[in-house]
Amino acid sequence: MKIISYLKDHWKKVLIIAFLFTIFIGRYEYKMPKRNFADFHASYYTGKKMLSGQDIYDVSANRKDGMPNFKYPPLFASITALFALTSERTAATIWFIFNFILIIIFMYYSGKMIFKDKLSAKQKNWIYFWSLFLASRFYMHNFDEGQVNFLMMTTLFLGIYASSKNKDFLGGLLIGFSILVKYMGTIFVPYFLFKRKFKLIFYIFVSQILFWLLPALFWGWQKNLTLQSQYLPFLCKTSLDFNSLSDSSNQSLMSMIMRFFSAYGGYGKNILNLGDYFLGFLTGACVVLLYLLCLLPTRNKADKKDEVFDNVNIGMISVCAALLNPNAWTHAFIFLTYGYMTAIFYLFKVKFLDKITIGLLILSFLIHSFSASFFSRWAGSLFEMYSFITIGAIILFIALSKIKFFPVLTAEN
Repeated sequence: MKIISYLKDHWKKVLIIAFLFTIFIGRYEYKMPKRNFADFHASYYTGKKMLSGQDIYDVSANRKDGMPNFKYPPLFASITALFALTSERTAATIWFIFNFILIIIFMYYSGKMIFKDKLSAKQKNWIYFWSLFLASRFYMHNFDEGQVNFLMMTTLFLGIYASSKNKDFLGGLLIGFSILVKYMGTIFVPYFLFKRKFKLIFYIFVSQILFWLLPALFWGWQKNLTLQSQYLPFLCKTSLDFNSLSDSSNQSLMSMIMRFFSAYGGYGKNILNLGDYFLGFLTGACVVLLYLLCLLPTRNKADKKDEVFDNVNIGMISVCAALLNPNAWTHAFIFLTYGYMTAIFYLFKVKFLDKITIGLLILSFLIHSFSASFFSRWAGSLFEMYSFITIGAIILFIALSKIKFFPVLTAEN
């Protein structure tokens, strides 16, 4: 009955979501078979190998088969085995539908954390729309590549929401699963430590043990032990190698520094010609500075309560999750969404009087959009080489820092 009542009360929103779903799944069904299902094909291929008992972390075998390396843990490989029980097209369609649902869940619970019922339904819908619009190129890229970032991001923020409601055990399991799928979520752990969320950190640690042991239920203890012993060396070899870090498509802060300030980038943009020591020092200093800005207290008196989760801080750390990821390919930047949501909520709160923040958000969007594929492929590659996505994310971080330390004060705040 609650579902029927909700549909009646929000029929316009439901129709818009259904319309968007129809458009996007039609686009997906038309486009993806032509691209051999992109990165999802690697997951499906890995699932088939799991079912046939083959080694899924064999670089030479993947290269021989013309497949990208599967860089996920044995538990997620076990999940891909379920998809491999059906045809690849059917599995890809199920994956698309699942990801579409994950976006709705992420937006809903992010809104519950940020809005706290302080806005009208119309205002909330506009924030949802503009947040998705500003990050839309990253969402489309994730759909086109069949990536796992929607799963990783949604479980991470569901865990943060659960912990904000004093459900640390559930929060720890969800955040732990997110970290297991991709390590980007670990960037929140120092923040939890700073906020003295010791129980949450403990449950995150316990969840890692649980999720590492779980595949043994499906494949046996010996095979699970073999898979786990292969996974971390394989991940380091294929993700933290020099070629990955210096690749022009890698939009991490580390890669941008390598391209602009050292000879390692290989693109003729060596401004300072830094050696290994100074290159590492500059990268480390930038990382410390960014995270320190996330931890420093706000200047806004209304926000100086001892709250466990401050949305501006979470938004800033979310941006860092993409920027500080050593393998920050385009799809990783869906993490900008929470930052955009927080900034737009703030603009509604101050009645759009903060023109500087508005300008920074627009500039962030324009700059990271320059490397999108609707420009020529040559131009897109050129903008990637100049780290336009990285710069766009940095501008969003500056906008959030401006909100945190120099907010526009109104009668309400």
